[in-house]
Amino acid sequence: MPVSLDAEQVCADHGPILERLGAAVVRRWSALPTGIQRDLFAHATSLADHQETAELKGQVARFLHRSQG
Repeated sequence: MPVSLDAEQVCADHGPILERLGAAVVRRWSALPTGIQRDLFAHATSLADHQETAELKGQVARFLHRSQG
């Protein structure tokens, strides 16, 4: 059964691992099925406070677009 982890605590405890996993996802982003891209994008942007969500979505979208060019 999966354990629910607090995102901030995971980042604090496992930053280098998350950096490498994140980099691997970005490098393979265009090869991922669209449904998985949408799910990962939604999950990543849901980690922000409600007021920051729209800005974060734009930042993540621009980053992913630039990284695939």
